Amino acid sequence: MKYILTFDYELFGSGKGDVLKHLVAPTDKMLKIMQRLGIRATFFIEYLELEAIFKEADSGNALFIDDAKHIKAQLERMVSLGHDLQLHLHPQWYQAQYRQGQWQLNFDWWRFSALPYRTSADGTPGQLDLLLAGKAFLEALIQPLNSEYRCHAFRAGGYNIGFNPQSVKALSAAGFDTESSLCPGFYANKALCQYDYTDCDSFLPHPMPGSDEPTQVIEYPLLTLRSSLPEKSSLARLYTRLFNKKLKRIGYQRSVKPAAPLQPHKLTNSNFDVCLSSRAQVQRFLALAQQKCLSTTVLIGHAKDYSWFSPFAYTLKRAQRQGQFITLSDARETV
Repeated sequence: MKYILTFDYELFGSGKGDVLKHLVAPTDKMLKIMQRLGIRATFFIEYLELEAIFKEADSGNALFIDDAKHIKAQLERMVSLGHDLQLHLHPQWYQAQYRQGQWQLNFDWWRFSALPYRTSADGTPGQLDLLLAGKAFLEALIQPLNSEYRCHAFRAGGYNIGFNPQSVKALSAAGFDTESSLCPGFYANKALCQYDYTDCDSFLPHPMPGSDEPTQVIEYPLLTLRSSLPEKSSLARLYTRLFNKKLKRIGYQRSVKPAAPLQPHKLTNSNFDVCLSSRAQVQRFLALAQQKCLSTTVLIGHAKDYSWFSPFAYTLKRAQRQGQFITLSDARETV
């Protein structure tokens, strides 16, 4: 059995958060644990955030010079340790400006699935243009460190991938062959996030849904299940709720048409989160992976959610007893 450990390398979707405290420092702690256990992971790098931070640093903004330096050093370390770096996108960061002590983001652009195919005349970013720019950004950053590096895998911010012909076409046209945003059974119908994955019940890699034609883009779903509130409860969740609640808050309102899940009996509410899951959930996830005889199991984590209460080391050690960890790129090479 093979496990694919993935991380979204990002700040908060609100634009808030401290680079060192919420990104670099917790990532460094997890890197040390993975190095000790001999585990390599896939990091989905939110390039628009990094691009904005690097731009401020290059312009001489002293607030971001150290942040940019620490991020670049950390990415270099990831590459040297054999980790896999791929593309993550939160479109609200497109053309972000730092004004009056905070990032100015456009939350109308939150969902990748709702964007046009190409950048429009009114400035709304296009799916294809974002993918091409993100791919070029990461390859320019990493190929000097590893000449064989290729950016070929994608995860949409907030899981808002949009399984439709346009999204699949954009990924294919930009040279992506791997996608990992699908959380089977998840459902959201809010001002920012809108998706219905209740009609998707396979955790196995498969051609990305939504295309009218055969596609070479392979979807790697995250492992999910439905948990009761007591089962989900953990000190890690309580900690992040107490200390990160204000940082996650977004004052954005937009009317949403009522809609019911396609298959409500298949609703799930938890993915295999290595930073937040309770130990009871970890045990259920590992049992589910064995029960379904999954060839690959995708786990997820976020540095901003990591704390001393996280089941991170516990989860990795338990998983290693029944399988091995590989990167998403390793998995794709075998397809």
